[in-house]
Amino acid sequence: MKKATITHECQVLGVGWFGQQSATTYTFTDFDVREGMTDEVGIITDDSFQSFLASHSGDFQSITDFNADIGDNLYTRSWQDEDNEQCFLDLVYGDEE
Repeated sequence: MKKATITHECQVLGVGWFGQQSATTYTFTDFDVREGMTDEVGIITDDSFQSFLASHSGDFQSITDFNADIGDNLYTRSWQDEDNEQCFLDLVYGDEE
């Protein structure tokens, strides 16, 4: 019998420690979701997720935008700016046509 796999991923665009634009994808564990991303009543909110992300994204001095898909509809957030999504894709995959 096949087990269903629930993923917890976040694509991040931000500014690296040397001032360069950077992009990466973080994959989180179930423990991260249960113990780090939730607020005081156990729900993932924009504030609780952004706080978790800021404290767990050491690759960046600041986060410009992100796209998150946590669990089975526990928390979802799309890019706030379409240009940021395109910039993320260019940084990760290059200018492939």
